Amino acid sequence: NLGMLHGLPVSIKENIDIAGMHSTMGLLRHAQSRATRDAVLVRVLRAHGAIPFVKTNLPQTMISFDCSNPLYGITRNPYDLSRTPGGSSGGEAALMASGGSQLGLGTDIGGSVRLPAAFCGVCGFKPTQGRLSGVGVQTVLRGQSGVSMSPGVMARDVAGCELLMKALCSPEMFEMDSSVVPMRLDDAACSAKRRLRVGYFKTEGFFHATPANQRAVAEACDALRRAGHEVVEYPAPDFFEMMSLYYKLVLSDGMDTVMQALDGDDVDPSIWFGYFIYNIPPVVRRLVSGALYYVSRRMTALLGNLKHRSVQELWQLQRRREDDAKEYCSRLRAHRLDGLICPIHAIGAIPSGTCAKITASCCYSALANMYNLPSGVVPVTRATQQDEDELATYQHSDIWGYTTKKLATGMVGLPIGVQCLTPTWRDEDCLYLMKELEASLRA
Repeated sequence: NLGMLHGLPVSIKENIDIAGMHSTMGLLRHAQSRATRDAVLVRVLRAHGAIPFVKTNLPQTMISFDCSNPLYGITRNPYDLSRTPGGSSGGEAALMASGGSQLGLGTDIGGSVRLPAAFCGVCGFKPTQGRLSGVGVQTVLRGQSGVSMSPGVMARDVAGCELLMKALCSPEMFEMDSSVVPMRLDDAACSAKRRLRVGYFKTEGFFHATPANQRAVAEACDALRRAGHEVVEYPAPDFFEMMSLYYKLVLSDGMDTVMQALDGDDVDPSIWFGYFIYNIPPVVRRLVSGALYYVSRRMTALLGNLKHRSVQELWQLQRRREDDAKEYCSRLRAHRLDGLICPIHAIGAIPSGTCAKITASCCYSALANMYNLPSGVVPVTRATQQDEDELATYQHSDIWGYTTKKLATGMVGLPIGVQCLTPTWRDEDCLYLMKELEASLRA
């Protein structure tokens, strides 16, 4: 019997094991080692007849939404070669946008599937953590479970994302990895026509979205209304508190694990900011962070949270994240919301090598990782000259705001997508919301 992916070529992010190939994560120390076995997801693809045909580039350590490393070099955005395709699954998105792949696998811990999809005008989907196997998927942060990495799928349209999820969420994967939840993708829930109640927000106070991204959300909401869905404004969560907690969890070892991985390696410019902060003496770092609070409160969310934490502190932080996630989903249910529409990023495809200057601009995509929500990206529009003219009124009060305004200049013609989110384990609802949005925009 032919599998549902019979004969289809699928591209694979470089950190996902394929037997006989490298999984270096852009680190020179791994350049001589090769995987001895396929990752579970790759084995499942082969079982369904797919042909993994290429591995794609990523940023060094994957702790970046740029896409370059000393081993393979830089990957550029096919819409503008001076700009990044996003990261960390940037090679996947660039290849798809160039017509070199239709289906692909990536990974996501803060937007690493969805940001590149948005920057390159393709679709990406991050399922609920535990829906897809992570066996054979390499990460520098192995053991860090405060904010877990999730494999995800990418395609040129939503139907491709749904097809991959359907193939992967199958008995083959459940037999190979007992740690995943044995839930097949529900075809009816992905396709059955029904009226949705969808909330939206166009920006929030921690890191304001630029005019192009706010317009994309407005156009997505109009498209859903045309399709007969109810769309209501819904407030964003407290992104300052959420991002402070995100950094506390991910950096709870004081960034020692990442620095050990970089030991003896050339440090790529895309991650220079984290490397620089790590090497500031802790006493100086605390003094600078305290002074920054009065200049830029949000910058302290990063600089002030880079420190070693005790086991007790870490457990308390993890409990807080779990409580926050449950509370957020409860609020969605209390407002009878089936899903949310919001920006995926504060800007869009920024110039290569500059993501370290506005690290926290990924706060919109991190929402799904912090609260373990299924989330997907659908391309909506292109940046216009009017969007650029409206940057004159963009709110900024610190160096991040000034830099955002500068990096958003020159984006005319670049793709702008939006993020679709649904409550935990409602992955099929998220795919249905994405399909409805895509269909209405095309109509």
